[in-house]
Order: sequence, then C-alpha cells, then structure tokens
Amino acid sequence: MIEDTVANLSGFELLEAGDTEIRLTNLIDAENVDIRKSTLRLRLVMLGMHRDAVSAVLTDDETLAQRVIDRDNEANKLFAMVTRHFRRALTNLHEVEKLEYTRDELFEYYYVSRQFERIADHAEKIARFTFDPEVTIPTTFEHRIDSLASSSRQIINTAADVILADAGVKGAQTALTERDELTADLKALDRNLYAHDDPAEAYVVGLLLESIRRTGEYGANIAGIAIQQCARECERLE
Repeated sequence: MIEDTVANLSGFELLEAGDTEIRLTNLIDAENVDIRKSTLRLRLVMLGMHRDAVSAVLTDDETLAQRVIDRDNEANKLFAMVTRHFRRALTNLHEVEKLEYTRDELFEYYYVSRQFERIADHAEKIARFTFDPEVTIPTTFEHRIDSLASSSRQIINTAADVILADAGVKGAQTALTERDELTADLKALDRNLYAHDDPAEAYVVGLLLESIRRTGEYGANIAGIAIQQCARECERLE
C-alpha cells in the first residue's frame, strides 16, 4: 500500500521497508522547483487529455481513451507538487525565498493548477465513456460536441495566458465573454436533445455537455483570479 501511495507522489522514494519501520526520502527541494513551469506543464497535460478524451469518445477509440486515463496520474503528480510547495510557503518564509515568487503569485499558480487538475479529472471521466458498450454518440451531434469542447479549451487558454504569459486584463474579459457564448450554445444544443429519439443517447450527450460546461466555468474562475491580479497590480502602481 505504501509503495502504491509513493508511486502517486512527486519526488518521494522508498528507501527501506521492514516489519516495524518504513523510510522515505523526498528528492525535491524548493530550489530545484519552478512552480510556474510546473503549472505550464500541467496545462499542456490537461489540454492534451481533454482534446484526446473528446476525440476518443467520438471515434470510439479505446486505445486513445486509455492513454488519457493513464495520463491523469501525471496531472495529479504535477498538481500535488504545486500544492505541496504552496502550502509550505504559507508557513515558511525561507521556502518563499527559494521558490523566488511572492505569496500572491504562488497562490495564483496554485489556484490555476487546481482548475487544470479538475479539468483533467473531467477528461478522464469523458474518456471512460469509451469503454461503456451501451454508450453511443449520435453522428448528428459529433461535430457540434467537438466544436464546443474546443471552445471550452480556448476559454482556458485565454484566461490562463493572463497569469502565465502576462497577456493583460483584456484576455480575462475575453475569456468571460467566451464563457457566456459557450453557455448559450450548450443550452441551445441541450434543448435539441429533448427531441432526440433515443433517451439513452440523449442522456450520455447531456453528460458530455455538462463536462464541457464545467470546463468553461473553470476557465472563468481563472479569469476572475486574473482580473483580481491585474487590479492588485494597478493599486500597487498607484
């Protein structure tokens, strides 16, 4: 059990396991960690998982779906590493100095990573539909679902760029507008499901649309933090 747990943690190695004692070591030190780069890496993993999960369920590609599920462990490890150093920085000033970011910046990276990790979980959930023999996606909905999923990822990218690439507050406002447009499009497609002949198919499509909606909302959460970040910076300059 310990070995399985350690396998899901970043930077830990099992040194010794006896009848009465277990020794672990942590190989990661804050001086060797870049929270921003870890967040950027998580972003790439999450976006790839989401894109592949939607593709897998629309094309019934079990190999691709399994790859998405396997990558969720990588996403969890990256988030765990960001979380660990953020929490240590809350109580240890030396940790903040070694990470070379302010506590405000660390919180923003942690918060953004949290949204990324939640989207990765939704990607895994979508991918698992591929293995259900009773799940079928009507061909009339495939293109629309793919397009809406792509729009949800664009919201994430637009909002995240404000924090991770200094894109400016307009990017956050754009992300919120894109979220509103996505919500309207999802509601329109959801209404079309009421007239669909197969209730089971309509139910599955409804679940996919809900995951896509949640993805857009996580992007809006990031946009909200980005706006707060920009407002705080403006106050500092005044």
